[in-house]
Amino acid sequence: MTAVVVIAKECIPGRVKTRLHPPFTLEEAAELASAALADTLAAVDDAAPARRVLLFD
Repeated sequence: MTAVVVIAKECIPGRVKTRLHPPFTLEEAAELASAALADTLAAVDDAAPARRVLLFD
């Protein structure tokens, strides 16, 4: 059985991508993190593992 585990931070302003502030606002940095996580999860789906697990740090 193939399994993929993705570990990510919750996309909350002020908690993710803080080194991008400034020039981005904390909200924009969180939106970028959310988009990156969505891309990662799409890539996991494309790989079609038997099991997918998403863990938030």
